[in-house]
Amino acid sequence: MEHLFSVTVAKEYGVSCAIIIRHIQFWLLKNRANNTNFIDKRTWTYWTIKGLTSVFPYWTEPQIKRTIQTLLFKEVLIKDNFNENKWDKTTWYSFKDQEKWLGESSLSELSIQTPRTDHMVSSRAHAFPQEINTTILPEDNKTDKEGFQIPEWISLESWNGFVDMRNEIKKPMSPRAKKTLINKLDKYKSSGINPNELLDEAEFRRWQSVYPEKKQTQKQDTHDHNAEYFKSRGL
Repeated sequence: MEHLFSVTVAKEYGVSCAIIIRHIQFWLLKNRANNTNFIDKRTWTYWTIKGLTSVFPYWTEPQIKRTIQTLLFKEVLIKDNFNENKWDKTTWYSFKDQEKWLGESSLSELSIQTPRTDHMVSSRAHAFPQEINTTILPEDNKTDKEGFQIPEWISLESWNGFVDMRNEIKKPMSPRAKKTLINKLDKYKSSGINPNELLDEAEFRRWQSVYPEKKQTQKQDTHDHNAEYFKSRGL
């Protein structure tokens, strides 16, 4: 499976957002061609976060949720709920400006594999420039949005997501706080714990720091040692 994205869109919104935008564009054009899911004068598509992880297996649920939230915050996407069952939490998505993102493009343009520039799709639509490779580009610039340098073993996406979350909850991080967090992540990494998963989990739960899964308490460990002692003596 290949996932395409527009280089032009990626420069403005980031690679992750560009991939999701490309995915939404495909399904909206497909639904528009089939004249389905046309509600309130616009075409919609619906997905769950869990469902999107099956489409994008290289992302975790928190990563996909963060990307969707970014696109909603930047007013690229809008969301709603048109499910007949009120208990169904499947979310419906559409572009706020469908003229900009869909324009006069058609679904058949997706199958064109020869390179071309954005303006060759439509004079107003920047839908699917085919000069694109879906391979995720290496993170050669290991500094965050605020210019703070981070180690190569920390994902920029996970790090920026956590920093953005801290800013959203009005708890921005100073350079000293970031250095302390990196030292903490380094210790967890040395213990075999994935630092990026810790950042994703902390962002998802809106924690101000990272925390690994809780291990057995000392009391439980003492109980286990005592049990082994008595067992070894036939008691």
